[in-house]
Amino acid sequence: MINIRTITYNLPKKLNSKIFDTIHNCIESWKDFDYFVRTVRISTYPIENSEANDFEQINDFCINHNIRWFSIPVRIKEDSLVSYSYSLLKKYDRAFVNIEGAKDNIMFFGSIDKYIKLMKKVGKLSLDGNDNFRLGLSINIKDNTPFFPFAQSSGENSFSIGLELTEEINEIISKYNNLNLDEMRKKIIKKIDSQITEIEKYAIQIEEKYHIKFCGFDFSLAPTLQKNGSIISLIQKIGVKDFSGSGIMFATAYLTNILKSFGNKHRHVGFSGVMYSLLEDNKLCEINNNQGVHLEDIIKLSTMCGCGIDMVPIYENTNNDIIKSYILDICAISCRLNKPLGIRFLSLNQKLKMTNFSKDSDFIANTKILNLNTNKVKGKDINNFNFIKLK
Repeated sequence: MINIRTITYNLPKKLNSKIFDTIHNCIESWKDFDYFVRTVRISTYPIENSEANDFEQINDFCINHNIRWFSIPVRIKEDSLVSYSYSLLKKYDRAFVNIEGAKDNIMFFGSIDKYIKLMKKVGKLSLDGNDNFRLGLSINIKDNTPFFPFAQSSGENSFSIGLELTEEINEIISKYNNLNLDEMRKKIIKKIDSQITEIEKYAIQIEEKYHIKFCGFDFSLAPTLQKNGSIISLIQKIGVKDFSGSGIMFATAYLTNILKSFGNKHRHVGFSGVMYSLLEDNKLCEINNNQGVHLEDIIKLSTMCGCGIDMVPIYENTNNDIIKSYILDICAISCRLNKPLGIRFLSLNQKLKMTNFSKDSDFIANTKILNLNTNKVKGKDINNFNFIKLK
């Protein structure tokens, strides 16, 4: 049986008590539903200044309603927003921040530089450095995406659902591992689609009852730390034993195509792709510990999958221009293929060999810290950049 990874409530620009009453009623209604809801979250409208924000009210509401996290998208129009973002992460341990690094295929080089500096500063908020779990760089992210840290509201009172499909698909492939890829695909779609239909029917009932828009599902294959929650297990069952070897692009495209096919029938938002999130996948962590994971391989997979560089630990003394070159690779893929992607580096002390995270341990595993190559793309003295539009 599939799980619901998150029900994310997207707040309007202006808040009032009625909006929070509606969310409260929705949360109570979902408690009567048969499917397991792992987290409830709140997404806000992007901020462009540090004035008149209602985060204290949002934080109190989250505490009182056992809402795990809330997301604050930031469009850096002024330098003060960098220090303001830091203060929000420091003050509210439920807050996530995502910096807008590209929008409508325009890359914000200046914002990318500021994200890198902020990421290194946030890495020092705690001794283990895991606070960058709550900071991301959004690359062409669409409104009402439910997955954190990249969620942002369109400004309309609504909700989105991020599904948790990995364990169920792992079990289906294990059960029918003698079938060919076409027959296997039919089994997966039949079993998963019937469950999505049930969840969507209930979501629409809530939409109609409480007059809150249901935006749709993100069908992404997000890893979990459960027994059958690894994406690596899935691609190994398809026959790809070597993460850096041949066949993995096809396997990723095969799974992504299945996920996106659900959007032909159901409301959809967000990424709807395979998520190779290093620190959220036990088996990917094992590969990194035993033979090493090359970040270039993950970037290559971003052409087919649903996330860019996610949950990758690096050393705090890594040169900023080197980090930026990796980010620009993701920006290039996103802008040329017109697909949303995200960045989440975790900056850690150079004396460490492995991460040592204990907070949010139901989402975060531990692994070796990656060393990056030494390439540096010439990106100085440019604030915004976009590729020439081709006819």
